[in-house]
Amino acid sequence: MPPIPLALTILAVALANQQVSTPRPIHDAGTNGPASPLSGVWREMGYGRVLAIGEKGFDLYHETKILCYRDGGVVDARLDSRYSLYELSPDGATLTLYFHDLGKSTRHFQNHQRFERLPSLPAGCVPSLKGSRFERPEFIFDLFWQTFADHYAFFAERGVDWKRMREQFRPRVRAEMTSSELFELFSEMLRPLNDGHVNVYLRPSPLSHLSAPDSRSPCS
Repeated sequence: MPPIPLALTILAVALANQQVSTPRPIHDAGTNGPASPLSGVWREMGYGRVLAIGEKGFDLYHETKILCYRDGGVVDARLDSRYSLYELSPDGATLTLYFHDLGKSTRHFQNHQRFERLPSLPAGCVPSLKGSRFERPEFIFDLFWQTFADHYAFFAERGVDWKRMREQFRPRVRAEMTSSELFELFSEMLRPLNDGHVNVYLRPSPLSHLSAPDSRSPCS
């Protein structure tokens, strides 16, 4: 083991040689589109969101084990409407997006989202949820359940057996169910989580934003 002073010197040299990047603006100066290094397909780490970033804006996709679909509410959206700054790893494989520009404190006092670069959209991604297949209550239930199975991390902590919830609630789904009835069913399923960060919305399309449910709190 090297003497303490030598070890500290080695550490200081290693830190000095590291490339410390500074978060950069989402849009290049004088342009209306995302900075050119951001072009491509990016999957958020640990979640089901996929960004397809082009010259003018981005499309948002939601990915589960049974379906990848484009969010009809986020098509050709301006990237700077959601994010302010970005960092790209030296190899260009990892992207960090920041919601707000907080100057030198940007990294420390806000949440951020990290993405890995993909060669293309995941196989089987569909451009929309229009069509009879996606309007069936049985399919909507399956997508709802799978979204939480894939991306909700706290079932054990909340004491909820999500597979058992499927066994309990799937037989109650009927082909003639209305959106309001499905909404009530989903609310009942989520209530045992007692998680104030999880809510469910009733929208004109009951499939919208299933990967980020938000409207009625299951705690209520």
